[in-house]
Amino acid sequence: MQSEKPYIPPFVRRLMKDATEEELFLATERLRRYLKAMYEIFLQQEEEKAAADSEKSDDHDRFQLGAS
Repeated sequence: MQSEKPYIPPFVRRLMKDATEEELFLATERLRRYLKAMYEIFLQQEEEKAAADSEKSDDHDRFQLGAS
């Protein structure tokens, strides 16, 4: 039974023309971890922004209710 080769994106191969398969694999894994971390940071910032917008909306509603 033949084992499958891990997927190496073509741009990684182009950037690292002289790299071994092992180096390409490691670079791909590092890139995946980096992108995952960036995505998690993005999601966290989106949650914080939504929470801040919600608080602003609540403050605005309270201000309008008090003005009546």
